[in-house]
Order: sequence, then structure tokens, then C-alpha cells
Amino acid sequence: MALLGKGVKCMCDSHRPRKSAVLFSWARTPQAGVVVPGAGPGSGLFTAGCGPNDAPPGGGERPVPHLRSMRTAALLPLFVLFSLATGHVAAQCNAPGTVHLSLGADLGLHATKYEETSPLYANTDRDGAVSYGFPLKVHVGVVKPLSIGVYGEFGGYVDTAGTRSNRTGVIGIEPRFYPVNTDYFNLRLFMQGGYSMLRIEDRYQFGQVGVARYGGPHFAFGTGLGFYAKQVFGLYFDVKYVRHWLPLNSFEANGQDIDFGAWGYEAKLTTGGVQFELGFNVRF
Repeated sequence: MALLGKGVKCMCDSHRPRKSAVLFSWARTPQAGVVVPGAGPGSGLFTAGCGPNDAPPGGGERPVPHLRSMRTAALLPLFVLFSLATGHVAAQCNAPGTVHLSLGADLGLHATKYEETSPLYANTDRDGAVSYGFPLKVHVGVVKPLSIGVYGEFGGYVDTAGTRSNRTGVIGIEPRFYPVNTDYFNLRLFMQGGYSMLRIEDRYQFGQVGVARYGGPHFAFGTGLGFYAKQVFGLYFDVKYVRHWLPLNSFEANGQDIDFGAWGYEAKLTTGGVQFELGFNVRF
């Protein structure tokens, strides 16, 4: 801690410091003296016989406290600020090059709309469905607030008919933004876009089996929370709104392809709903 020289009186008047601002510090010696760095007994800036609670000869202010204690007190706020700053920078769930691997399960509630058109008639059915799935995602951090990944999911759904055997699958790309990004917690916003597949198997009278395959784009957006009990393993919870556009691509009857296009027949399934997802995270 630097003080102005004129605040300290020396024992020797002939070596009194100039009135200009001279910076120096007091430091207590093992002999209970006080030494100004860079000065010796012959310099006139050396004082002796001053204990820790005594004033310098001739009166004046008490000696400055121990230099080490003063430095510690002065630097402590800097150490705290530095620790907070470096902790904030290093403590990130996502950072450039961080790899995130997620495996979970989801449950969705959807409104469905099935449209059929042909030269002879048109029909629209509206229904509801409950979906389930098991998503797998891999993300890579691009910058601290952004990661980009790919995902795949397989599952199925149950509608009011309840007798159809079906399988669903989706693949796509997911950019993920992190408005809150700490070491053990993150809040993320994400979008999804990709391709959806649906296979429905119907069984009719006399053992007839029909298999319809649908496929088309899907889009979703949502938000989620990530929690890490350790720096590697964690849990996440996401909620999203998703829409699927699924035109009929092919139909088989007892193993034989039926060309509905030759008859001018078209069908499309459109769904929209909310999905809730819970799973495990691993990052490295």
C-alpha cells in the first residue's frame, strides 16, 4: 500500500524527503523497527525503536500496518472478482467442441386429420392420438450459446380405433440455443426439422392384411431444462410443439403393391400436438 512521503517524519532533518510526491511503504522488521524499502541507516530514511503500536519519534501518525496484511486486504477483492469471472467463463454446460449425447422417452398428445381424395369422392376424418417414442440425440457445441445436433426416434401411437399396429420414426437436425448456460444447469430453446415415417398395418375380414406407409416433413420448436449432478452425467426435460405432414406413399394388400395413383386416389395424414420428453445426458 503506497503512501505519500510527506506523511512520515524521518529522524534526520538533513535527509528529509522532498515535498514532491514520493511513494514508499512502511515494513516492520524483526527488531521492531520500520524500514523504507531502498533505504539504509545512512540514508536518513531509516527509523528505529518504533514498535507496532508506537508513533515515530517526533510525533506524527502511527506506522502503517504490516505490508503483507495490507496487500492481502487490498488484493482480496481482486481475487474474488477473478474467481467469479473465471468460474463464469469455465463453468458452462455448453462450450465450443463439447459433445452432448442424450437418450430419453417422450409422450405426446396430438390432434389428427386424415384426408382422402379421389375423382369420385372426398373425405376428412378428425381424431386424436397419444404417441410414445424413444429419441436419441447427438449435439456438438459451436459457440457457448449454440450447439447443433442430429436426432433419431422410433415409437408408435394409439388412436381411438386402438386396433391398428403401427410404427413411427423421425430423423432430423436440431439447433439448440442456451440463454442460461452454467456448469450444472441450462435453459435451452430449440427447433427441429426433418423427415417423419409412419407404418400402419390393418387386418380385415378373411385374413386380409393391408400395410400403408406414410412419409413427409415435420417441424417442432420447444424449450427445456438440463441438470447435471456431476460435470459429465445429467438429466433433461423438454416440452415441444410438433407438426407432421404425412402423405400416403405406398400401400400393400396381402404383400402386393397397390397403385392408388393410377386411380387418382390420394391420402394425407396431418398431426399437431405437444410432446413431453425426459431423459439422460452425457457430455464430454
